[in-house]
Amino acid sequence: MIAFLGVIGVTMFYGTTLGVCRKYGLLISNGTLSIVGLLFNFGIIIFRYVFYPEL
Repeated sequence: MIAFLGVIGVTMFYGTTLGVCRKYGLLISNGTLSIVGLLFNFGIIIFRYVFYPEL
């Protein structure tokens, strides 16, 4: 059950990140995340684990 929720969470997180990166032009034309996009992605992950460790 926890793994299932984890998969859903990762999928939603990835989709949201792609949407945000597209909105702010952080995607390269071939669809790969740029360096800024990757840093943004890791920043959210770190923020989540630091401030919401119970999730």
